[in-house]
Amino acid sequence: MKNIYFAAVSLLLSFHLLAQQTNPSVIIGKVMDIEREPLAAATLSLFRYTDSTLLKVELTDDGGSFQFDEVAAGTYMIGVTSTGLVPYTSTPITLTPGITFNAGSITLAPDYIELDEAEVTTSRPIVTPHPDRTIVNVGQLLSAAGGTVLDVLKQSPGVSTSSEGGLSIRGKANITVLIDGRPTHLSGSELTDYLQGMPADQLHQVEVITRPSAKYDAQGTGGVINLKTKQGLTNGFNGNFSVSGHQGRTFSSANNIDINWKQNSFNVLFNYGYTLSNPVIELKYHNVMRDKDGRTESIEDKTFLSESSTATHNLRTGLDYTLGKTTIGATYNGNFKRYPDQQNRSRSDISFPQQALTAVNTSTRKREIRNPVQTFNAYLTQQLGKRGATFSVVADYLAYNRPLTYFLTNDFSVSGQPELGEHLRIRQRISSNIDIYGGKADLTYPISEKATVTAGVKTTLMKMDNDAAFEIYSAQSDDYVKDSERSSHYLFDENIHAAYVDFDQRLDDTWQLQVGLRLENNRSDGENIDRKERFNRRHTKLFPSVSLTLQANENHSFTASFSQRINRPEYSQLIPYSFYTDLLYYQQGNPRIAPEVDNSIQLSHTFAGKLTTSAAYSRLNDVIIWTYSREDGSQALVYGFGNIDRMDTYSMTIDYTDQLASWYVVIVNATTGYDSYQGMLSEDYTDNGAGFAYAQLLNQLRFNGGWAAEVTGMFMSSYQDGPLAIGDPYGQVNVTVVKRVFGDKGSIRFLAADIFGTDQYKTYSRQKALDSKSYQNGFTRRFGLSFTYRFGTGQRPQTKAPSSSTENEAGRL
Repeated sequence: MKNIYFAAVSLLLSFHLLAQQTNPSVIIGKVMDIEREPLAAATLSLFRYTDSTLLKVELTDDGGSFQFDEVAAGTYMIGVTSTGLVPYTSTPITLTPGITFNAGSITLAPDYIELDEAEVTTSRPIVTPHPDRTIVNVGQLLSAAGGTVLDVLKQSPGVSTSSEGGLSIRGKANITVLIDGRPTHLSGSELTDYLQGMPADQLHQVEVITRPSAKYDAQGTGGVINLKTKQGLTNGFNGNFSVSGHQGRTFSSANNIDINWKQNSFNVLFNYGYTLSNPVIELKYHNVMRDKDGRTESIEDKTFLSESSTATHNLRTGLDYTLGKTTIGATYNGNFKRYPDQQNRSRSDISFPQQALTAVNTSTRKREIRNPVQTFNAYLTQQLGKRGATFSVVADYLAYNRPLTYFLTNDFSVSGQPELGEHLRIRQRISSNIDIYGGKADLTYPISEKATVTAGVKTTLMKMDNDAAFEIYSAQSDDYVKDSERSSHYLFDENIHAAYVDFDQRLDDTWQLQVGLRLENNRSDGENIDRKERFNRRHTKLFPSVSLTLQANENHSFTASFSQRINRPEYSQLIPYSFYTDLLYYQQGNPRIAPEVDNSIQLSHTFAGKLTTSAAYSRLNDVIIWTYSREDGSQALVYGFGNIDRMDTYSMTIDYTDQLASWYVVIVNATTGYDSYQGMLSEDYTDNGAGFAYAQLLNQLRFNGGWAAEVTGMFMSSYQDGPLAIGDPYGQVNVTVVKRVFGDKGSIRFLAADIFGTDQYKTYSRQKALDSKSYQNGFTRRFGLSFTYRFGTGQRPQTKAPSSSTENEAGRL
């Protein structure tokens, strides 16, 4: 281990010695408002294109002019901000040694303008591509207003969802989701519920990070999604509100009010969102079970229908204060989800060919649940003496409390043999409490114009208390009696400590190298109190990452990268209690699941900042998978979790973004690849694989008179769904039409989602003892209207330069 650290330090020092000053270049330009008047004191930021690192900050003079001096050869992007105006991001700018590049005149529009046909070029782009990430500007996505955050993610390039609601990036699952750069500490169904209850109107941007650096947690083998919420930039009192209603098979609504008050260095925000949904999910299964000799033992046809009503209140509030180069702040976010009414019904028709018998199992399950998630956050950011150098400290606390009660009535009957029938009334009471404490510190320090070091430490402490009581009604006592075999009280503690260093070095005019190393120590302890069983795991692991970029010329750049990441099991996958749909189907956790580790390499080429082609290979070891097994002596299927040796994925991705005309923008994302699983499963060696293709298309059109339209489509071909199942193709087509009203301050949107009703899932699987076909329909076709309105008294401040450029920038980074 000491040799590894010594080698890493030596490598960093050698790169630092490579730094050299070549013939520098200069960037000049001018910033104006829509009336063609020069903007003084606008903030100009120069970013490295390959990784979005901030290199320089300048202000425009009284004539609106700006100049970046001493800029090394390479490819950059310019960001421009001015209070009350729409921020601007340039296309990639490639500099050769010793030139003066004129960026021309940059026009900024008032922040309320989103759909102005006369000044389309001043609006934010829908998507801004970078080599390591894609940035989606939510305000420019017409279909976002009146929807939820999950709706926005489904429209984001390269992002897809599974039948269980899990997120994937370019076909790779297990995504880490951040909000304003801070972890949500949620995964699986809890994360899906959280995103469905968060209005999209709270978002400013979505960062889809396909190549996370060592700065990010190693958790999440598929990548990172960072949700950036809205922050106030305009002095005074400002805000917006939105209301929406959608009708499909049932009614849903997403409503939001966003208020911000800013007075120079002091900023206060308040956001409240309310979503109402009535989801309906229909599931159908056809299961053929065989005995050890391969003969058909039973055939089951199951239908499952879930109907529920959910109401979510989402509250976000915070304040920050900037004094010189120091910014301090605190935020609170509460997501309170209730299921005031949920009812599930299932019916299974079973035949036993060898005994010439038939049976029927019916069940009704009602659920009472509250699902509050609350997070508290405090932070401090300090701009250091050297330009671009920052130090930040963050402290987090998350409280998750979910009291849950199920009432299940189950009837089993066998034709002609009533003595084999059974009637049961069951109550499951599950109390789940999770507390997570976290803290981190990060330092970014430019060593020179060509080299930057970022380093930091982080610690996370998690405590979970999950008490699941399984009770059966007794007519004799006229009460529910606890079944100790099916009940479980489980305690789980996990500590993760991490340290990282990330080094970015421009080697010469065309080559750039980024090297990162992250060390994580994980200690986890679990205890099943009822069974007096203990589980623990200890591991310390290094996660390296490296990328090398060649900027061949102004139109062509090439990047090669390698990274290693980990995916730890979800907490719900570890808890060893039984979660019943009915007595013939239940889920059970496995505390002995091992984490999966991913090693990925990627080669990419970018042309003119518009077209990126990538080829990638990844190997996932100890893959976490779903498992199915038969309960001994019964017809019940047990849905559990385990590991298989490995999964290999080969893929190629094309991303294309272009404004083909002043009124037409097109965004295309397409990925094709092959997934292959190998390893022991149910005492048999498994080697299964299949190809897949996934494509997204977004067309946005803007017309005269304040009209605009957006047409989006998504298609997924047949695919390998785990080591044993194959999924059928599915897709979706959506249309949004927008009309600007009330002098550009308001807009009315009409949405038609999943017009053809094709977003349905079918899978087929075959095991030694079980063949299964499944069908899932979430009834996602819906039509809706939404209204958004901006209000406020804020005004652009006088064009007086702040005392320093970093003071103005601190509130925006």
